[in-house]
Amino acid sequence: MSTQQIKVGIVGAGNAGVNIHGRALTCGKIPSLAFSYISQYHDLEGLYEITAFYDISLEQAKKAGKLFKTEAYDDYSKFLASDIELVVIATRPHSTHASLATQALERGKDVVVEKPIAVSSSEAREMIDTAKRHRRILTVHQSRRWDLDFLCVKEIVEKELLGKVQMIKQMRDRKSTRLNSSHTDISRMPSSA
Repeated sequence: MSTQQIKVGIVGAGNAGVNIHGRALTCGKIPSLAFSYISQYHDLEGLYEITAFYDISLEQAKKAGKLFKTEAYDDYSKFLASDIELVVIATRPHSTHASLATQALERGKDVVVEKPIAVSSSEAREMIDTAKRHRRILTVHQSRRWDLDFLCVKEIVEKELLGKVQMIKQMRDRKSTRLNSSHTDISRMPSSA
């Protein structure tokens, strides 16, 4: 059974838009590269098609568009008028999130917003109300929540394999070029005594 891919437009052609959201949505299979990155998001494979990048810098949008073989826009209205169904907002400053998300919701698009969702609770409330009014999905991206190492630790804690956990300390090497693709199968771990 074949399913139709959800057409995604990414707002922000910087690091978060390209390296986080672009890689995740393509499962590391960036169309213009001859090789694929190791991806922990293999369960997303085939669900999404990135069709557009928007950035206030047309040059940045075109770079991302070339990398992912998509359209590039520096006009947000034209970007929203394209065939995208899902808008991923990965912009700085964070004060742009509310306006960009609200416009997309009003145009009938579902929206994923990079954290923080907004710079005030009143802005966030208005975004939520707009999503409800237009019967669209609005969610905040929590990248670390779905990383395999976090999912593994969550499962270990939930199954109490280590007893009552008091504290977890984690270190992340942001300069590493190796993507974390390891996953510990805790079903193969010895049971606790």
